[in-house]
Amino acid sequence: MTPVDASAATTPPSWVADVEADPVATVDAADLLAQGGDPLSTVLAAATPVPAGRGLVVVAPFDPVPLRDLLATHGFENFSRPVGDGRYRVTFLRVGGCRESVASEPAAPAQPPKRKFWMDADGLHLDARGLSAPGPMIEILRFIDGGAHDQPLMVHVPQFPVHLIPELEERGWTWDLLDETPGHVILRLMPGDA
Repeated sequence: MTPVDASAATTPPSWVADVEADPVATVDAADLLAQGGDPLSTVLAAATPVPAGRGLVVVAPFDPVPLRDLLATHGFENFSRPVGDGRYRVTFLRVGGCRESVASEPAAPAQPPKRKFWMDADGLHLDARGLSAPGPMIEILRFIDGGAHDQPLMVHVPQFPVHLIPELEERGWTWDLLDETPGHVILRLMPGDA
């Protein structure tokens, strides 16, 4: 069975109520981000022991599409819905074996992995530096087009994103260059109504 994203449906699938009633784990990624924590490693650790037919719940400050895609590769279906204050509640159900096991990933390098998203005093940050072109632009536009975040967004990219600027303008977003050093450019992106 191929894992699917059930979020496109307006009515939750029947399995959502079962998982919500007795999840193996519940992770509040919004609180972890607010405290400067790494929700990705916490969610992956919580997902590892989940057997087929059981699930977990993640609360996030935006619709975590990349996380949903990642867990789909580990055998999870998901259903995402807004719950107020810009937060989303994502229910995951493991439907079968993993295409690659979370637990059997190679050992991490000596340095801790970089977080893709984090919350700072100036708002939400998205680090797209680890992606090869056009990955950073695609990741940023995918996040913006998801519509889950309507506040300024700080993006970290490896070089000035020449091709991103017209895409932002087409979507009604503006931008400011905050910092530019070799291999690290920081832009503040703002929706038109911010």
